[in-house]
Amino acid sequence: MAKLLLKAPSIQLDSKDRHGRTPLSWAAASGNIEMVKSLLGASNVNVNSQDNNGRTPLSWAASSNSYDIVQVLLRMPDTDANLKDHDGRTPLSWAIRSAGQGTIEALKRQTDSRRFMAQ
Repeated sequence: MAKLLLKAPSIQLDSKDRHGRTPLSWAAASGNIEMVKSLLGASNVNVNSQDNNGRTPLSWAASSNSYDIVQVLLRMPDTDANLKDHDGRTPLSWAIRSAGQGTIEALKRQTDSRRFMAQ
């Protein structure tokens, strides 16, 4: 069903709910890797879309300890692993809070350590 919806030209894949969250954000938070991959395959999806709290799909995946989804998002050339939410937290900060060691290591490789250490 989801794949059919993704092919419908009238569907706005980057539409936001009342919390400012996109389908990619929800899929990343819930650990639905197939949906994340399908959404990322669409040309009109913003991988860095921020919700009302400034959180990105990457920060949601990191806080959910969804290592595989973090890896998929980090492979996208436009993913910004350094984006902060409104509380100043980065995806790495969220991964540390959830104690996901694999996720922490993956994000450390993509994060500008100088910017992170200055926080």
